[in-house]
Amino acid sequence: MVKKVVAGALAAAAVMVPLAALAQGVTPPAPSFNVNITGYGGVISFINNIIGGWLFGLLMALAVIFLLYAAFLYLTAGGDDTKVATAKKIIVYAVVAIVIALLAKAIVTVLIASLQ
Repeated sequence: MVKKVVAGALAAAAVMVPLAALAQGVTPPAPSFNVNITGYGGVISFINNIIGGWLFGLLMALAVIFLLYAAFLYLTAGGDDTKVATAKKIIVYAVVAIVIALLAKAIVTVLIASLQ
């Protein structure tokens, strides 16, 4: 019983450690979503806000949710080969989604830097 409590406390502490980075008191800049398109630069800025901000964040959040779901499936498989295979497929697809999202963000950043 004591081992379970200590293990639970250590697991909770391990989960809380990354939150220490959020305790710095620095307020992140608010995302800007300006729609005043006055020319070519306005269109580029609008597309960058949509793709670089909103869709990228949504895709990364969905990928993390799918990774957590796959981890849950993997842990609760109980030796069932089909559940393990399903969990592995979901993990692979989530990692591919993360890589594609990062590449898309990089491509958009490079294109905007080269066009300005």
